[in-house]
Amino acid sequence: MNQISDFISTTFELQQQILQEEDPMRQGRKDIFLDDIITASPSLLSGIDMAKKVAFNQAPVMISGETGTGKELFARGIHNAGLCRSAPFLPINCGAIPENLLESALFGTVKGAFTGAMDMPGLFEQAGEGTIFLDEINSLPIYLQPKLLRVLQDRMVRRVGSKFEIEVKCRFISASNLDPFDAVQQGIIRSDLFFRLSTFILNLPPLRERPKDIAPLLSHFIQRFNRIYNKDVRGYSEFFLRFLHHYDWPGNVRELENLVESILCLMDVDEKILSIHHIPDYIRSRMEERVSHTDGLSVHRVPSEPAPALDAVPDPAPSYVEMREKVENEERQRIEGALLRNQFNLTKAGAELGISRQTLIYRMKKYGMWKRR
Repeated sequence: MNQISDFISTTFELQQQILQEEDPMRQGRKDIFLDDIITASPSLLSGIDMAKKVAFNQAPVMISGETGTGKELFARGIHNAGLCRSAPFLPINCGAIPENLLESALFGTVKGAFTGAMDMPGLFEQAGEGTIFLDEINSLPIYLQPKLLRVLQDRMVRRVGSKFEIEVKCRFISASNLDPFDAVQQGIIRSDLFFRLSTFILNLPPLRERPKDIAPLLSHFIQRFNRIYNKDVRGYSEFFLRFLHHYDWPGNVRELENLVESILCLMDVDEKILSIHHIPDYIRSRMEERVSHTDGLSVHRVPSEPAPALDAVPDPAPSYVEMREKVENEERQRIEGALLRNQFNLTKAGAELGISRQTLIYRMKKYGMWKRR
């Protein structure tokens, strides 16, 4: 029994060290900001705008999205856009830590709470005035949910085995890879906890619903892995991009990143154009099973795709900054048109655009249109 307790205690200490070492602020690494998120999707751009607005208060935020959509990127971006960006950002995956350690990791322990237990602060205390990010909140054991609810309500935490409470000052950001409303209906997340955690809800659409993001993401990952693997890939074939557009990306952006890294690892140094032939067979066969055979795209055409000559390389895909500017210009034009058609009646113009009057005013200020009124 003592050996098991010692193992639990040692594992808990290692987990605390890992969480601290993963903090980019402690390592001097470049951290993530909301403007670093690569997208040309209007829905995701709106999500970034909303994230910037909620970053300046301490209200809990819940981020919903499939695995690989960038939930932690948004959480870090919100933290770094807030007033407490210099305080710790502590992520914890509720589904990755054994249940018998999770409570100790979150709430902390006092000496004598169990055999081998030590006086150790939990993550709520360690976060200070920073942010604790509860990833995969839908994996939080049901018996721990009332305890987390109490922390959210009272802003006080009691270590395991302690009789005393300690004030909690950190911000709570949570994420779910299941639809949170479905999780509540299925009894996976308690409804009272859900409503405490979801003052604001950000829903991140999957990559298959924002195909315009594939090109700028592809260019970004090529540039990154060119540097890492000392390659000089300058572009990709049109057929390759079409193939990616017709794939449904169950792993989302993370899967695209892994695909580009796998390809560049295997490409010869003198190869410049990324082609579908470069996809490793074990990956391509799986992708072909899920690809949509529309627009004349067929897996039977894949082996016959010619390797494009260097002088036939298409123009480089626009950067995500250029794509974002294009989307914002289109949105600005739509707003101006709606205002003119409705004689600058903000309520009617907002209704035509499908947004509230407040949102319309916010976007007019964003584009410098409010000053011209």
